[in-house]
Amino acid sequence: MVEAPTGRYMIAVAKSANSEISTELVRDAAEAINAADLVFTQFEISPEGVVETAKLCTQYKKRLVLYASPVGPRSRMPEGATFLTVLSIREALALAETREVSYAVHWLHDRGSQNLVLVDGDQSLTFSNDKGMHTVPIPRVRSVLYSGSVECLVSWTAIALLGTGDLARAIEIGAKAMALSLAREGAQESMPYRSEVLGN
Repeated sequence: MVEAPTGRYMIAVAKSANSEISTELVRDAAEAINAADLVFTQFEISPEGVVETAKLCTQYKKRLVLYASPVGPRSRMPEGATFLTVLSIREALALAETREVSYAVHWLHDRGSQNLVLVDGDQSLTFSNDKGMHTVPIPRVRSVLYSGSVECLVSWTAIALLGTGDLARAIEIGAKAMALSLAREGAQESMPYRSEVLGN
């Protein structure tokens, strides 16, 4: 915000609805979680909400997709397996309290991340599972807006991984979707259609 008479900048901070997602609210969604093929959560909600979501996924044997962002002082990996974990390289290093990417990758796998994706801005994706670790570039586009592009990557990669069982193929699909999102305005509005990503 800009104060009109002086031109000085001010920042207004409002409490996010995400911080209101409590363990009770997650428990209230237990029936929906039990009916889901994939359950998505992220560090934007309370740590207690993330932990409760993970507990219910373990109880119901559901695949948990964790967008581990933003990493803050209270962030922690939930116990149990995550089908897919996505976060930036910087956030992976902060969570694992290291400066070595390879250590962070092993640390995250040791804490239950079955399939792992590390995002390096709009440049590349490093992905890892029991078949090894690889880095691929994100298709180059004229970047319009970063907001929403990683959420797009998370969604498309998780759905493709569920359908194919192949992390490399899922990353190829997710990277293409992310590039399409990067080239558009808006967060939710930039999400590409299936026909744009898969060509059918």
